[in-house]
Amino acid sequence: MIIVKHAFRNMVRNKGRNILIGIIITIITLCTCIALAIHQAGENLVQTYKDTNPLAVSFSLNMNELRSSSDDEKNDFQSLSIEDIKQYGDSELVKDYYYMLESSLSSDSLEAVDDNVRPDAKEDGEEDNDFKRDNARGEAPVGSIGDFRITAYSDFSYLDDFISGNKKIVDGVMVSGDSSDNEIVISESLAEDNEIEVGSEVTFYLPDNEDITYTFVVVGIFEDSSDDNSSGFMNINVLNSSNQMYANIHSVEEILEDMEDDDSQLIQSNGLSASFYLTDNDLLDEFEEEVRNKGLSDYYTVSTNESEIMQQLVLV
Repeated sequence: MIIVKHAFRNMVRNKGRNILIGIIITIITLCTCIALAIHQAGENLVQTYKDTNPLAVSFSLNMNELRSSSDDEKNDFQSLSIEDIKQYGDSELVKDYYYMLESSLSSDSLEAVDDNVRPDAKEDGEEDNDFKRDNARGEAPVGSIGDFRITAYSDFSYLDDFISGNKKIVDGVMVSGDSSDNEIVISESLAEDNEIEVGSEVTFYLPDNEDITYTFVVVGIFEDSSDDNSSGFMNINVLNSSNQMYANIHSVEEILEDMEDDDSQLIQSNGLSASFYLTDNDLLDEFEEEVRNKGLSDYYTVSTNESEIMQQLVLV
């Protein structure tokens, strides 16, 4: 009882200080409650976004680790193949998947679109591609990189730029992923610069071997409203989206096989990528264990697009 009386007297005597302490405690409590509420709301938003936007699982080759491995390990290494992708996709844990093949080509009959001409370029308008490649990579010219990037999807409905509306077909049609015809779709800028129209034939060759050629019929022309072209020294032709072309899986697979025979056993794995959509996002560890058991090399890292999803949430 005495303790209570003394406490009450102390509160009365130091009324101003106690009121100030009470205000501070109240503010701290409110801020804590607000922070917890925001944190919980953020977690709920992330979970809701994940539930409505499934994670895309992909494999990436750790080239640094592979290069530092022994000769025996390099010889035993098995690069990712289309057959592997189909095998991994044929899993009860996967509800859908697609794969993409990509390579680059050169051409004498087609002039690449270039938004970054050297100040001392030749008077006749020709460009020194070796100069651009030297500066882009800070090393000697990369002969295996052509001026045109050619891409194929097993299912073109997954092509992000066309889904978002950054690109759209303005003439002709999109190629079919499972077709075996030598057909391509090119950009409107590339078509205009070279006076190409739907039905025109264009010829390409391997960047390192002009004797291996490919002739394609242009079946479609797309408009590109995206702003993803490189700038400065990094603006080599192959990175310019105007020099992007789309073909079917059969055509690009043939190019990669020719490159593989002509250049390096790693070309095929560098040109192939895939995305898998699981029946449940919580099955990632189980899926990785399954693909490892099916033969996926330890030199491949299993990852998801979760960081991209987080970035999209920040922009929302």
